[in-house]
Amino acid sequence: MEYLIWFAVTGGVLIALAALWYLSRPRFRPDMLFSRRPALLSPGELRFYQTLTASIPARVTVFAKVRLMDLVTVPNHAWRKYGAPGSGMHVDFIIADAVSTEALLVIELDDRSHRLAAAGIRDAFKEAALAAAGIPVMRVLAAARYDEAELTAKVGKLLKGCT
Repeated sequence: MEYLIWFAVTGGVLIALAALWYLSRPRFRPDMLFSRRPALLSPGELRFYQTLTASIPARVTVFAKVRLMDLVTVPNHAWRKYGAPGSGMHVDFIIADAVSTEALLVIELDDRSHRLAAAGIRDAFKEAALAAAGIPVMRVLAAARYDEAELTAKVGKLLKGCT
C-alpha cells in the first residue's frame, strides 16, 4: 500500500512539473504575426549612432529611439489634445546626462522620408513639444558618412547651452 501512495505522489509531482514547464515555455501564436527585427537601428541609423557615440563627452550618454512622451509630459486635462498625439511618436537619439539621465539634446536624423508632408507635420509637433519643455533639437541630414570632428563641434556647442 505504501508503494501505491509513493507512486501516486511521485506521479502527481511529475505531472505538475511537466505542466509548469509546458505552460511557462514561449509559444508561437499563429494569430500573432510578430517576428524579431534584425536590429534596433537601421544601417543608416547605426552609422550615425557609431559616429555620435565617438563624438560625445564622457559625462553624457546616448539613447536611441526614445518615445516622445518619455521626454515630455502634459497635465491630465491636456492629454487628449497633446499627449495622445505625441504618444505614438519617438525621437531618433537623445543625449542625456550619464548620471541623472536628464535629456540634454534631441537629435533627429532626417532621411528622404522627412520631405513628405505627413513627416513635416509630425516633426513640427515634436519640435514644438520639445521646445516647450526646454529640450533643444538638432537635425542632421542622413548621409553615407559623418564627420566625427564636425559632429563633436556641433554637439559640444549645443550641450554648452544645456549645462
